[in-house]
Amino acid sequence: MANTRPPLLILDDFGLQSMQPSQQEDLYEVICKRYEKKAMIITSNRDLTEWASIFSNPLIGSAAMDRLVHKRYGNYNRRGKLSIRSIQKQRKKEE
Repeated sequence: MANTRPPLLILDDFGLQSMQPSQQEDLYEVICKRYEKKAMIITSNRDLTEWASIFSNPLIGSAAMDRLVHKRYGNYNRRGKLSIRSIQKQRKKEE
């Protein structure tokens, strides 16, 4: 199932609808196969802090988020680009 072929994979409206466990596993597999090899763009109306909760299995959700946010170039929202430093500071505060 893992799609590592296209150089860029765009996932639009991430978290808009709930996913079945098999869909969550498939998405996790795609994320893992593309990790540090191919680019992904993900759009969502959900806050970045909510993304892991989209997965019913918290372990898979946490692992997927680790791969998605590791070495990312930036986070964009309606107010503009947030720097990686500000995201890292926010993450430290939440821990």
